[in-house]
Amino acid sequence: MKRKLLFLFLVVIIAVLAFLYTRPPLPVLAVERVYDVTERGKTILVNVTLNNVVACNGWLVNLTWDPEILRVSSGPPPYPGAPSVAITEGPFLKNVGPTNFGINSFDDVKGEIIVGEQFPNTGTSAGGSGVLLSINFTVLQVGTTTIEINPPSSVLNQSIVTDAQGAIID
Repeated sequence: MKRKLLFLFLVVIIAVLAFLYTRPPLPVLAVERVYDVTERGKTILVNVTLNNVVACNGWLVNLTWDPEILRVSSGPPPYPGAPSVAITEGPFLKNVGPTNFGINSFDDVKGEIIVGEQFPNTGTSAGGSGVLLSINFTVLQVGTTTIEINPPSSVLNQSIVTDAQGAIID
């Protein structure tokens, strides 16, 4: 009887460990952070990435930074009617098919931008890992700052990534 219980216990432990080690990693929305900016006037490229996603149909992120230290660099607008800033759509969704990329709000004085992208058709999705967008910042003064992903002020109070059916991925 003791041997059967020990055997059953070992089988359960092995099954739990197999489950934990074989499930896919959770999706991660990340931004490269900037610390100890040491050269005034320098341009810094920052990428926002999405990693380990099974199916992504669209995303919306709110980025903030210290506007006393960094400013979004000037550049050609990413699409007609957009602000003249150095913000570009990354290849993650664009490589799969046509997308709608947009800057929802931009405030360089506050150091905040809300930007998003989605496929026009809900059945289209991208999987894996890649760059969602790139932003060029110009260093205004030497100091320390971070670039943070924060909840958008008007959309579900969170940064959003959606799957092929339009459901939000946490």
